[in-house]
Amino acid sequence: MSMREVSAICGLLVQIAIGIWFFGAALSGQVAGETVSDAAARVLWAVLAMAVITIATTILGAVLVSIVRRGEMPDGRTDERDRLINARSSRNAYVALSMGIAGTLIALALGAIPVVAVYGVFSAMLLGGIAETVSQLTYRRLG
Repeated sequence: MSMREVSAICGLLVQIAIGIWFFGAALSGQVAGETVSDAAARVLWAVLAMAVITIATTILGAVLVSIVRRGEMPDGRTDERDRLINARSSRNAYVALSMGIAGTLIALALGAIPVVAVYGVFSAMLLGGIAETVSQLTYRRLG
């Protein structure tokens, strides 16, 4: 397992955990009656938590894999295959992000409250990030 794969797996797990926490709060009614500024603050905390937890879990994952392997984790240089994987993964993320933003705009056009826009944009970003990470892992394993 390379450092890129460890980083991708840690990022994916954090994105899923933050998504579950975020949407669990929304579905449990904690966000009922929120203002746009309240929703934006919740999203900012989620983004901050995602960044900090991703960095911490990536470092911990690298250390644990190195201990299990009893040696340094191979990372290798970026080659043409890595560039292709990154390009394809970015394309998939862009498609997922675009669909999420389009869904948010449709909801607003149909009369949804402005708080939906804040949650919709965050959801689209989360969906794009998950799509990119899953794509990277899939392309690295399948070739």
